[in-house]
Amino acid sequence: MLLRWSSIISDPLGAYKLNNFCMLLANNNRSKAYLQSLIKENLVPKNVLLLKDTKIKSPEQTENDSNILDRSEQESWVFCSVTGIKFNEKESLSKTLTKNSIPFKIIGSSDPNDSKVTKMLKTLEEEYCIYSGPGGVILRSEIFSTGKIFIHAHPGELPNYKGSTTIYYSLLIKEVIDVSVISMSENLDSGNILYSETMKFIPGSNIDYVIDPCVRAKALINYVKNPKNGKPQSSNGNVFYIIHPVLKHLSIIKANNH
Repeated sequence: MLLRWSSIISDPLGAYKLNNFCMLLANNNRSKAYLQSLIKENLVPKNVLLLKDTKIKSPEQTENDSNILDRSEQESWVFCSVTGIKFNEKESLSKTLTKNSIPFKIIGSSDPNDSKVTKMLKTLEEEYCIYSGPGGVILRSEIFSTGKIFIHAHPGELPNYKGSTTIYYSLLIKEVIDVSVISMSENLDSGNILYSETMKFIPGSNIDYVIDPCVRAKALINYVKNPKNGKPQSSNGNVFYIIHPVLKHLSIIKANNH
């Protein structure tokens, strides 16, 4: 599928605006990095759906992800040593959206495949949806029936690094960080490749909660600012599974000493 980016317009000052975009976000640092970074670049979604189940906390959520943040005025800015991006980890998604006057709806579920999510997406007129759901979840056919084109930033070189925790395998094998922006399909990490970027690892920030979200945000922003048609993946590639703690530790040591 070729993406038509006529929805992106440039104003006289050179800023970009997303005229035909929505976002589907889970309560995690990746979504915070995406949303805050996009807003800083004047790339503002038209609508946002928030997956929010207060009874469930996913592995990628930090201690700062809780309901109390909706009322808190505290700030906790984290800096990404690889990209230079910084975001306020203690600012909730709903607070960011409210203070920037971006329409949003909260869905009481942590599952993007929940029928409530599908029904809500069908009510939105936007053609494209930037996706930042919970880690490890594969979108099923029902959500694609909404007709939306889901844009996802994957922290690995596709098709060679599909699957989970590929940022660590990339550091272990290649000593760099790759990000592939794709249009999602029902098969794991197999959609059309829209944009890819390789970044040099610079130690200094937490990989899981800061570097991973920010390298994805950077690649996503760079693609949206210079959109091109996607291309199908050329091979089946390799699928990686959650990295063993020992290998994870070795990849960090190797990257820090490179």
